[in-house]
Amino acid sequence: MLFVAVLLICITSIVVAVQSASFRRLYLYVEKELQRSQPGSLPKASVILPCKGLDAGFADNVRKLLHQDYPDFEVIFSVAKDSDPAHEPLRKFVAESGGKAKLVVAGINDKRSQKLNNQLHALEQVRNDSGVLVFVDSDVIARDDFLKHLVAPLADATIGATTGYRFYIAS
Repeated sequence: MLFVAVLLICITSIVVAVQSASFRRLYLYVEKELQRSQPGSLPKASVILPCKGLDAGFADNVRKLLHQDYPDFEVIFSVAKDSDPAHEPLRKFVAESGGKAKLVVAGINDKRSQKLNNQLHALEQVRNDSGVLVFVDSDVIARDDFLKHLVAPLADATIGATTGYRFYIAS
């Protein structure tokens, strides 16, 4: 019995050490990326945010997204129906955005997921001169420089896409 207990403690210790090392690696990677110099100019961006219902912190998340430190961007919100609980708050955010945001009612399509349907309808509203498309979820908690850091690597012609997925580390 003592052997089993010691074995479990050893295995647990190894797992904790590996997780700690992985977290440290992720932390150092993120810190390095945040220190990366920004390109002189950033392309116009269109941010697409499909919504269904109200997530915890919804209003704060939307507010942070609309107040990005980015030279030229728009946010296109998309809901399935105007009866969606997110519709009215989003309508108010759009009215207060000074033309920076739009709201699309995508309707229901039983041939594809509602999120995809919302995204596709939002794509139809993207302005013609946008150089970047950004897809986010309504639970995003965006730092004020989120968009800038997400788009900056695209200045390198060898990079065609970036992600804000929090557990992604390029190998």
